[in-house]
Amino acid sequence: MSQTVTRTRWLVTKLGVVGVTAAAVAGLLSLAVTWWADPIDTAASAGGGGPFPARVSPLVFGARGIVPAGYAAFAFVLGVALGIVLRRTVTTMALTSAVFIAVQIAVPFTVRPHVLPPVQQTVTIDRTNIKSFRTDSSGQPRRLTVSSPPGAWVTANQTVDANGRAVATLPSWLTDCMPPPPGRRTHPRPDGPAARACFAKLNDLGYEQSLTYQPADRFWALQWAETMTFLVLSALLTGFCLWWTRHRLS
Repeated sequence: MSQTVTRTRWLVTKLGVVGVTAAAVAGLLSLAVTWWADPIDTAASAGGGGPFPARVSPLVFGARGIVPAGYAAFAFVLGVALGIVLRRTVTTMALTSAVFIAVQIAVPFTVRPHVLPPVQQTVTIDRTNIKSFRTDSSGQPRRLTVSSPPGAWVTANQTVDANGRAVATLPSWLTDCMPPPPGRRTHPRPDGPAARACFAKLNDLGYEQSLTYQPADRFWALQWAETMTFLVLSALLTGFCLWWTRHRLS
């Protein structure tokens, strides 16, 4: 019996059956994890998640929702594309892993923050919203952060001066009215009147905290946007595979 299955047909079948199956399995497993972790994610989004990060944050986002289906489709088609070009199994596996890991690192920090315009907010610094306060080795204040909206993914949390410019060095007198950093007890915690006077002075000088973040309620919008991005990349790689098979392997 003669061979009647062409390379192109074999490739289409492989990409269609195996690729779709891989994406579907990844998506179903991710949705199961999302369902199981829903109480934890709900608590984190409400501000009561304790040590658990919000689901919109990079540490959790890629393991929730539908986006793992897009990752799986992209990884599979990427491996096929590199395989038909390189024709070296070990080299293809190594390069596929390297490229996929690089993409997984790059996307959360260079693409995802800008898929939807981030919310920018300037807030007053006071005793109720101080989250952390750090000093350098000499005890000079270097950085403080304030609490963010519950469940938000904060990409910038910096102090600005009266002109709206980020400050590299905070006023030295802040050490007299801020709680000491964890593990350091170089000065006692201030009493109420002293702290209020200190924060009043900070506000009078025009210091505020600038926040840039993606709100918790954008989780599914970001999930769909990123999933579609990886599916489009998968489709482009599929087109490349078909072109290469027809024109280079014929």
